[in-house]
Amino acid sequence: MHRYEVFTEHPKLVVWENVDHLIVVTDHLKTLIKMQVPNLEDRVEVSTIHNGVNLSHFPYKDRNRGYNIAFVGYMISRKNPMLLLQIAKELTKKNPKYKIFIAGDFQDEMLRLYWNYQIKELQLENNVFFHGFQTNMKEWLDDKDYIVATTMHESFGYGIAEAMAMGIKPVIHNFPYSKEIWPQKYLFNTIEEAVRSITTNNYQSSEYRYYIQSNYSLDKQILKTKELLSSVEQKDKNYNANSFNGVSTDYLKQRFNEFIPFQVEFTENYILEDILIMIGKREQITIDLDLIECIIQNKNGDKLILFNIWFNKKTEELILPDYLNRSSKQDIFISLIRNYILRFNLNYRNHIGGYILDPDLQEDVKRNAAVYGWERGIPATQFMTSVGYLRIIERYNKAAEYISEGDVVLDAACGFGYGSAFFSRIASEVIAVDLAHDNITFGKSAYGFNNIKWMEGDVTKLPVEDSTIDIYVSFETIEHLPLVLLDQYFREALRVIKPGGKMIISTPNVENRRHINNPYHIKEYTHSEFQDILKNYFNSIHFYSSENYEILDGVTNKSTNMMAICYNIKNNQALIKTNI
Repeated sequence: MHRYEVFTEHPKLVVWENVDHLIVVTDHLKTLIKMQVPNLEDRVEVSTIHNGVNLSHFPYKDRNRGYNIAFVGYMISRKNPMLLLQIAKELTKKNPKYKIFIAGDFQDEMLRLYWNYQIKELQLENNVFFHGFQTNMKEWLDDKDYIVATTMHESFGYGIAEAMAMGIKPVIHNFPYSKEIWPQKYLFNTIEEAVRSITTNNYQSSEYRYYIQSNYSLDKQILKTKELLSSVEQKDKNYNANSFNGVSTDYLKQRFNEFIPFQVEFTENYILEDILIMIGKREQITIDLDLIECIIQNKNGDKLILFNIWFNKKTEELILPDYLNRSSKQDIFISLIRNYILRFNLNYRNHIGGYILDPDLQEDVKRNAAVYGWERGIPATQFMTSVGYLRIIERYNKAAEYISEGDVVLDAACGFGYGSAFFSRIASEVIAVDLAHDNITFGKSAYGFNNIKWMEGDVTKLPVEDSTIDIYVSFETIEHLPLVLLDQYFREALRVIKPGGKMIISTPNVENRRHINNPYHIKEYTHSEFQDILKNYFNSIHFYSSENYEILDGVTNKSTNMMAICYNIKNNQALIKTNI
């Protein structure tokens, strides 16, 4: 995929589950594609293979300073030819010998009109020459001394590279991501800098050739492509039922099982009468294994989430988690899955076949499709992928290390309550608070445990008494808050936490998410911003990073989420008003 394809609607229309591998020609194209396909790298493997110049077609010649300047490319607005004319005018003021030669065609009649008008107005008729489209660039470039690129954006720029291969000095506009492709010393920001680069005595033909030879040769491009094709073929040969996105299926089963809050007794007490299959998914994990999950509801409106059920397509074996497998109702669950769920005719997207059978939920999803896509990660549904769930599980597991038996835990905002349910296995009491009525209703009906108190409430006005909380967990919340409410949010946290208590908080790391524009996040933070905020309220802070499927100590360069354990609360007199 090249630049011109990225800036179309096509990336959104690709059925990525049919793609084994995506090649981009420069790293930043991944960032640009993710603006349209935020979860791109969860859906397809992506590699960068740089474009290559056939060096035998563009022979090197040792050159020196001169007056002939080349400009290569279609005459379109993105190529920024207006800037070229301004550079030309300044050069001719210094020396009328400077001449600019254009290889390319106009594709915009308005631009052609403007160009011809400016040529006359700037009196450049004897200095700017339009040669049109060229079929033999080697011959055309042979008498040129400089290649100027005034473009607004390129993913590479063959005209630049071919000229450099011939020993011609590059003068390149500092367009977005240009430093990823070209050395800083070849870039200019202003007209003055461009003119200085052309008129200076510094001219190193062999350096320009060597840079292309080392980084952008056709031989290197072909070698990298062959290596990639070979690795794809090898993966295809080795593909088996034991791994998923680099994680073993045994590890997935284990982590998912450990996070399930239900015991056999809970299943035994669940009334299996007038059952409605509300919503669920079938996710293709490997070539042989599918993950089957769904939410059912009985005549009383109580929900039961059927987690972590694996189906081997080769042997047709069903593997149930402990809370279902050891239940006296095991046969009922197996019958439900085999006679109904496995027979659903599903449309798969991103390896997931989702279904919604509850009419009210169907209507709500239809009305609020964007919200479900971005924010409503209901467990055991198409809105919660396995890789996404694994990342969430690792975050909650890290938080659980700080919770002791007998602790009172506040989980706010609790979302659908799976974290609150998990903590309830360790803590003596969990208070689950969320602003959304639907979330609290879901939590109550799905996780009806005696030691969870479900409460509708605002994190800036917590419905919790002073100094009653040992551990306050607040995952993925502050990015949703208006900046003017941050101080109130933290003051409320300090109000409810007991002396010696802790706040465990996480938020996305914007440094590695600049390509993602979640419309429901008011502000995402850098590590330094996050740290500065927390320092206003806590004397001691320990950071962790979420990277791939691990929680790592400190904040790493590749972290997508930051997590902080905050304690040693500052007293009220020492609190400083948050100012961002």
